Amino acid sequence: MGSRIAANAAKAGHEMTVWNRTTAVAEEWVGENGGVVAVTVSDLAGSEFIITMLADGDALEEVYADLAGSLGPRTVAIDMGTSGPESFEKARALVEARGATMVDAPVSGATAAAEAASLLVMVGASDEVYERVEPILQSVGNPVHVGPTGSAAVLKLAVNSVLYGLNQAVAEAVALAERSGVEPETTIDILAKGAAGAPMLTYRREQYLHPDQAPITFTIDLARKDLTLALEQARRTGAPTGQLERTMELMEQLIEQGHGSQDMGYVVAASRQA
Repeated sequence: MGSRIAANAAKAGHEMTVWNRTTAVAEEWVGENGGVVAVTVSDLAGSEFIITMLADGDALEEVYADLAGSLGPRTVAIDMGTSGPESFEKARALVEARGATMVDAPVSGATAAAEAASLLVMVGASDEVYERVEPILQSVGNPVHVGPTGSAAVLKLAVNSVLYGLNQAVAEAVALAERSGVEPETTIDILAKGAAGAPMLTYRREQYLHPDQAPITFTIDLARKDLTLALEQARRTGAPTGQLERTMELMEQLIEQGHGSQDMGYVVAASRQA
């Protein structure tokens, strides 16, 4: 996801310095898209904008612990990963202690949307800072200013809780219809065209129907990470967790069965086999 976001920023004419924990990955990207390789994360210092797209909150905190000391007041750090509000605020404190600014801008959409620069980008920032970051975010997706700094990190968890719940509902619907004689392809196509239709039903169709052949775009392990963050936030605020807990239970079962590296669409195959 991060490599595709960076590629679109480069296509829009932004001068890019890229860093990856595996330097060879950054070198390959620069070979294809241009720009400069940052050998260490501190080499990003001096950039007007720093965009991070990392696997989880631990990685975010680690990167900014290494990077923050090199930041200056003109830098805006933009976290586009699903890091969770707690880790985001820890990273933000490190950034703001240096006089720099941090924005939460998590995305919704699959890798195809990242390639097409059509990701939905939820942005938490002041009005003034949003005006600064909007042009660069428009080059990688469709930004929406959802509120003050920190609000997007929370909203992303709410959005994901719906997506994972829908994923499970689709799985059960396909199993119900199939055992009554309706082909899975037909069920998914009708769901996509009806009142329950969502873009995910279209772009994840192959993962639902042919999990062993379709590319893996988002794993069950990563889904568990997101659900854990959502449950933690819900418990901090006293929000209801019934659907989240049930979805987490099913994800945990699949991981225990050795399917954590499968695409989240594998939930449909698992329901059909149950």
